[in-house]
Amino acid sequence: MKKLFFIISIVFISITPSFADIGPFTIDLFGAYIDAGDLESQMGFGGGFGLGITDTVSVQFRVISTEKSTEDDLNTPAENEESSYEHFTMQAGVEYVPVIPFLEKYQLSWNTSIFLGMADSGYRYYDAFYIEQENYENGYSLSIWTGPHFNLTQYVSFFAEIGYHFCYYTGEMEDTNVSGFQALIGARCTLFGARDYAEGY
Repeated sequence: MKKLFFIISIVFISITPSFADIGPFTIDLFGAYIDAGDLESQMGFGGGFGLGITDTVSVQFRVISTEKSTEDDLNTPAENEESSYEHFTMQAGVEYVPVIPFLEKYQLSWNTSIFLGMADSGYRYYDAFYIEQENYENGYSLSIWTGPHFNLTQYVSFFAEIGYHFCYYTGEMEDTNVSGFQALIGARCTLFGARDYAEGY
């Protein structure tokens, strides 16, 4: 699935100039914290692209890659184990940014979005006898995000978003809970079609 992401990214960037007459084109980079349920809480990074459709609605493409590794004290027999977890999502969705004059006075906006897409999750576990167990699966994912964006300039903004995500698998991980709280902190760059604060939307 990660190869598919790189292909989509290349295609998206290659046709970017043709978007100039349609609406604002944005690029996001962020750090991520994901509560992955049975796969533990994980940290990582991600990025995305966006294209404005109307003054308040845009379509977004977002990927997030997180992981966690634990290595317990090998001198304690009861804790002779090591586990690693991975979680990768590739999603497309819609973002809504309502016009809120009070926030706009301070160059703020409140963005809310919903995403659907694919998930690639798994774990690797070594027990006290160093016997390996692992499972990795592809599934479906849903994410909801909301949070403030601070527009430092017309072209650069910083944001913090929180939300909830849910993943669904049909194989051996069908009964594995991969869902929970999530948070992002990052920056957004608008390449063209940037909003003029003096003129409004």
